[in-house]
Amino acid sequence: MKSFKKVLCVLLSVLLLSSLFISAYAGTIPEEEETEHQKLVVFVEGIAARNILEVGTDKKVFPPETSDIVSAVVKTLPAITEAIVKQDISALEQPLVDAVNDIFLPASCDVNGIPSPNTYFDWKWPSDEEILAAYNSNDPRDRVVYCYDWRLSMQTIVAGLHEFIEHVIEVTGVDSVALIGFSMGGSAVMSYLKMYDYEYVSEVVILAGAFTGVSSCGEPFSGQVHFDSDALVRFVDGMFDADDSLMNVLLTAILHSLNDSGLMDKVVDLGNKIVQELSPAVYDQVFSQTFATMPGMWALIAPEDYEPAKAILAGKLPQSYIDIIDWYHYEVQANEEEIIQGCFDRGINFGIVAKYGYAVTPVISDYNSMSDSVIDTKYESFGAPCAPVGTTLGDDYVQAVDNGHDCISPDGMIDSSTCKFCDCTWFVKNISHSEGYGHMMDVCRPIIDADHQITVWDEAAEGEVRYPQFCVLDEELDKVVPLTADNNYVKYTVDPSSENAWTIFVDFVKNFVACIKNMVADFKAQLRAFGNKIMNLGNVIC
Repeated sequence: MKSFKKVLCVLLSVLLLSSLFISAYAGTIPEEEETEHQKLVVFVEGIAARNILEVGTDKKVFPPETSDIVSAVVKTLPAITEAIVKQDISALEQPLVDAVNDIFLPASCDVNGIPSPNTYFDWKWPSDEEILAAYNSNDPRDRVVYCYDWRLSMQTIVAGLHEFIEHVIEVTGVDSVALIGFSMGGSAVMSYLKMYDYEYVSEVVILAGAFTGVSSCGEPFSGQVHFDSDALVRFVDGMFDADDSLMNVLLTAILHSLNDSGLMDKVVDLGNKIVQELSPAVYDQVFSQTFATMPGMWALIAPEDYEPAKAILAGKLPQSYIDIIDWYHYEVQANEEEIIQGCFDRGINFGIVAKYGYAVTPVISDYNSMSDSVIDTKYESFGAPCAPVGTTLGDDYVQAVDNGHDCISPDGMIDSSTCKFCDCTWFVKNISHSEGYGHMMDVCRPIIDADHQITVWDEAAEGEVRYPQFCVLDEELDKVVPLTADNNYVKYTVDPSSENAWTIFVDFVKNFVACIKNMVADFKAQLRAFGNKIMNLGNVIC
């Protein structure tokens, strides 16, 4: 009995001491000193952020496999040969229609904009653990990513985004999230603000957004397809900049040589002739059954191209489908200025971040349009006039709107004064459309994390601008820095006349020799390593 009392006393003492320790420990971390979370970002991705796969086989349907493209091209070779021999482009019509349909029909939708049940979009919501990891992270580049089947109507995409945001809020316990809309995601974010009246939104950034249109989508949809040899060579140079791999150097040298000889012009002229003669068949038998059936694609068309695009496809799509695609253009795109103003009225921090420094995809009439390699900078920035790529606005250029600030970029390529929201529009040079997510998050974060609406004119200490409107990627520092007269270099410079073809060829030979030397050295190193392994194995056996 005494032993039991002793044990009981010891247990009571332990419990008492434990309770005192717990109380003391709890007192050392006041509630207001708990870990402070950074604002949670939902990053709304762009078009084709994930693949479209075939049900059952998981074969990639879009983007199409290289083997499928090669196979389709091979099938058309007899027709191409016949067309050249007979000088009859019409012989290409049916083989070309069949080849293109083989590539793109599997990813198409029906006349109601519903994707084929034989395909699926390869993305799943992040797990609760992944969402919480982003919420608990102190890394300003962390975010929760939302992807979507870009073929669907914008209304359907946004309904999915709303459901996703509600789930994120339930998992994390936050009241609202910051939205970054990248590329087509910018159209989705603008649509979300319209459909759900800014619900659950604390901050908004449109990053390299397609919300006001994309010429490389709108012009082909409206029947404007044009190829130019100089633009094609320049575009390839831009893609291969700073990449001295053997294949890229070889392709660049060949293109420049062909362009210098004039042969490229002949090929491109033939391409434009083919497009002109076969356009009716292509739009009637291909376009109307593939890309035109994807309502999401219509959200990428600029207002000036929208009605002409619908006119080309008149009678090919039912009115119910037209009503679906009209919604974005006449409910959202036509009211974007009002929607953005609604952010300011509600105290929601807002910013537009545009990119520039690249030529646009060379399939449009204005192939000199300044862009981030995909979307025209004038559209991303909501209205900034830009110099044609490779040029400046000129020494005698006068700022379009006198707003009391210098709105011309240090490199003379951009005038931001005509942007719809000049005060909160930033420009980043030399980061192409699909690159630099981390760097671009660094640019977006100040807009999101500020406790007030920041502007490009906000001053820091000593009168300097705190958030410079024009920035550039400094590759040596691996960070985005303010654009100045000293660092305003062009990422790639190309002589479109191709008079430098000989220099390109000489550089190719030098790079070819260097590549061979590196391959030989690498092979020798691997051979030595293999020999050493054999010797070590022999020693172990012995």
